[in-house]
Amino acid sequence: MKMIQKVSTMACCRLLALHKAAATHRPAENAVNKEEASFIAPAAAAAAADTTTRGAGGGVLTSRPDRRRSGFAGKLTKQLSRTFFPCDCDGSKKEVKNPTSTKFKDVTGIDGAKAEDIVQHLQDPQHLACDFDGSKKEVKNSTRTKFSDVKGIDGAKAELEDILHYLRDRGHFTRLGGKLPRGVLLLGAPGTGKTMLARAMAEEASVPFFACSGSEFNDDYVFVGAKRVRALFAAAKKRSPCIVFIDEIDAIAGSGSRCSYGSESQMHTLNQLLVELDGFEQNDGVIVVAATNIPESSLDKALVRSGRFDRHVQIPYPNAKGRRQILEAHMSKVLKAKDVDLQTIAKETSGFTGADLANLVNEAALKAAKDGAEAVTTQHLEYAAMKRIIMGSKNKTVAMPESCRKMVAYHEGGHAVVAIHTDSAAPVEKATIVPGPGGDNLGMVTQLPEEDDKFFFSKEKILAQLDVLMGGRAAEEVIFGESKVSSLALSDLRKATKLATEMVARYGMSKRVGPVSYDNDDDDDGWNAKTMIWQPKYLVNEEVRELLGKAYNNAKTILTAHSRELHALANVLLKDQTLTGDQITALLKHETLAGGQAAKQVLPAESAK
Repeated sequence: MKMIQKVSTMACCRLLALHKAAATHRPAENAVNKEEASFIAPAAAAAAADTTTRGAGGGVLTSRPDRRRSGFAGKLTKQLSRTFFPCDCDGSKKEVKNPTSTKFKDVTGIDGAKAEDIVQHLQDPQHLACDFDGSKKEVKNSTRTKFSDVKGIDGAKAELEDILHYLRDRGHFTRLGGKLPRGVLLLGAPGTGKTMLARAMAEEASVPFFACSGSEFNDDYVFVGAKRVRALFAAAKKRSPCIVFIDEIDAIAGSGSRCSYGSESQMHTLNQLLVELDGFEQNDGVIVVAATNIPESSLDKALVRSGRFDRHVQIPYPNAKGRRQILEAHMSKVLKAKDVDLQTIAKETSGFTGADLANLVNEAALKAAKDGAEAVTTQHLEYAAMKRIIMGSKNKTVAMPESCRKMVAYHEGGHAVVAIHTDSAAPVEKATIVPGPGGDNLGMVTQLPEEDDKFFFSKEKILAQLDVLMGGRAAEEVIFGESKVSSLALSDLRKATKLATEMVARYGMSKRVGPVSYDNDDDDDGWNAKTMIWQPKYLVNEEVRELLGKAYNNAKTILTAHSRELHALANVLLKDQTLTGDQITALLKHETLAGGQAAKQVLPAESAK
């Protein structure tokens, strides 16, 4: 036992000698507290600790704020000085002075570059932040984009034009005691034109314009991102008055940036940004414009408050007028036919962003070039570009047997016939039995939503939509029989069930359930069924089942009465694969007239008998 204690004491002696030698090479700026924190082996701790030791921490020596050794560390040092074992370990001899033949590039299996970066960081902690020069973020070259080129978002454009007026004539706007806005936050879906607005500001601003991305401030090392923020604003202050544009600011300003575990670097970066925007020192003359795709509620509340971002500009999807303006701007850059109807294309592209419309025109131009046409026509826009964007390109790898194609044709024809003969239903834009990418979508009937559908839905329109969704399965039963219905209606039933559930449980459109809303924004289903008691939940399910049953019966009634039109439409779809809404309407109208004339010919013959 005594021998074990002697060996353990010698191990402690060698550890302290090695640690002391390493401390002599510690950089001067890091050697503020020379009290070393030492760790000894459990065996050595058991040998050296006695019953009078307090706060030893299970053998771990902790640093003290003063320079006097006390407690366990002092007793251990005193004991080691009295030991009769000579310390044959010289810590200074453990320094590697001769260079090794192994370099970071020779390391395989692990990230050698990362390890090399760590070593450089230890040698020069400031080198990682020195690669960010705020003055280089100033936009000096022309972006060749002006506010006159921005279409479809006139409200947001007017807000940013006001900012430029403020900076051009600060005295005029501040003469009554008002202050210039410190920041403008652009909120909108991807592709709505936020970055394009920033490029227009950079082109027409008569003041310096700095542009960067939020991801440029992210770094694995703490304080590097904060230093880059300081560098950017230091360069901006020298050029005041000026504009600083930060794209995708949510990269550093998410709602959990300052409280989530493991994001210490992001926390310091965000705090530094908050100080620069509205801290103790005022940044008069530096206006920050930031853009993000995520909702305002997902950003840090301290960042979006008044005094930092005084103005929040929502960039919406363009309306029909705006879409036409965007299409005209992009079509002016390609060779187009004289009879191109952009107003119709604008109505058919509800929900498209500016980026979607630009892609539509480009796809149409490529399709026209592929077909050998001399100009882009309306047919290229409708059949080529829109089909490629909405449904995807034609899947040539899906080869369906004739029986499957027939089932799909009647299924999609059922949707179209019900939609045309149902009041308040959106007009049919296109019907196709061309399989989509991957074969998941074997056909589709698209409808043209009205402008007010983006803001609200009436009960009448929801009931009409339920009838249309049930038209595909009802057509299968009417034509092939109840036992022959297929699984093609899976997506239709999902949409119809969700729509009916929202109608009853969210919008309060049910007499049995009443004008109540079991709304839950965090639930993917749109309503919180878990918190409902048994009786309301049962009523909701029963009401949804009744609504879907009525919609299915309505669809069957319509298809039974117009079975002649359904057969004609399915046969044409099997031949041509894709029909526009106008072609479908003309075909059904012709079949209706033909059926009426046939009936008139039959009636006189029967009366003669």
